[in-house]
Amino acid sequence: MKSIFIASSFHDYDRALVNDVGGVPEALGLRPVNGHDMGGEPLEESVKPRIEEGDGLIALFTQAPNG
Repeated sequence: MKSIFIASSFHDYDRALVNDVGGVPEALGLRPVNGHDMGGEPLEESVKPRIEEGDGLIALFTQAPNG
């Protein structure tokens, strides 16, 4: 199955958006992949192979809520 990497922040306030967006590739027969389970490794080095192995990338840029 082809995969698509979903790049996003790891903040709790983005979790629902990431889950919703992840449903779009699934509906198209793609497997969404992210870096949320990397176990504290440096982000750049640990996530890079997942991005390179994927068939595409969706990048989510969000703004922190006020408050």
